Amino acid sequence: KYFMQGICRNGAACPWSHDAEGDAALPIFEPANDFQPAPSVGMDQPAPSRVRAYAVDCEFIQVRQGKGPDAREFNVTVSVGIVSEMLETILYARVKQPARCQVWDDSFARTVGNLEPDWAIGIRVDIACALVREFVDDGHILVGWQIEQDLKGLKIEDLLASAAPQQIVDLSDQFTTTQGNKCQLSEAYREIFGRQGVAHDAC
Repeated sequence: KYFMQGICRNGAACPWSHDAEGDAALPIFEPANDFQPAPSVGMDQPAPSRVRAYAVDCEFIQVRQGKGPDAREFNVTVSVGIVSEMLETILYARVKQPARCQVWDDSFARTVGNLEPDWAIGIRVDIACALVREFVDDGHILVGWQIEQDLKGLKIEDLLASAAPQQIVDLSDQFTTTQGNKCQLSEAYREIFGRQGVAHDAC
């Protein structure tokens, strides 16, 4: 069929007819142009990540700042725990209290949270804030007991309004007493695990 493609070397002396009358000229096959490899996922094309869930829990103390009538008391974060859905500890760290603050009430963190009362050691709170915010920005889910208080303690309560509703899950809405009321974390933990919880067992 070379003559039908117009590439016969014999020219007019070819005993075969070069007239393709009644037949359409056959297309020339050029592998370099016609071959279309199927797309594949290579090492340079990362597979899409799936949505994960991260449990977040914070411990707080109350501090006092200032003197006289201008003094004010407020809560500060002194410990942060973040655990993945696979029970992998992502972050478990003490958070140092802000400078120029006087400890006003740390009884809960000491007695219930079982934390040593050295509030001047630890990471900066903005490190934990950046990690939690990154999880939300990447589309993952935050889970916690009264998690609104944890986000407020980290000063990132804006996530409550900016994140999709399904990204912030408050577990305190899932557990009720026999009378149908919300129960305390200590009650739910004791009922499930049969022991008293300590710091970040909410994770």
